[in-house]
Amino acid sequence: MLSLDIELKMHLLLTGYGFRDNLNYKQEEKFFDGLMHSDTSITDKAMTLMYHNMRNQLFWGGNKRTATLAAIKLMIDHGAGLINVPLDKWDHWNKLISEYYLTGKMNTLK
Repeated sequence: MLSLDIELKMHLLLTGYGFRDNLNYKQEEKFFDGLMHSDTSITDKAMTLMYHNMRNQLFWGGNKRTATLAAIKLMIDHGAGLINVPLDKWDHWNKLISEYYLTGKMNTLK
């Protein structure tokens, strides 16, 4: 089952770096637990987790990679498939992510 500790282990394998020193772990744990217990689809949970973790920069580096892997693990664990952004959509996707970073509104991303 996915947890913040598993995300940290995935991230350490990818980058060798841990959580940021100033990360509010309790706040992130509360967000994660609330999301996992919310009444929404696993795909929505995975997308929300991925974009939240990308924007909040939980780690020193490799945040997009770790966030994507965590979301994919969550989806695979529940038989929901994979998250994939086709290469020809990356420019548009990156614009949407940049807008989300500025506004905190992820509705255009999901």
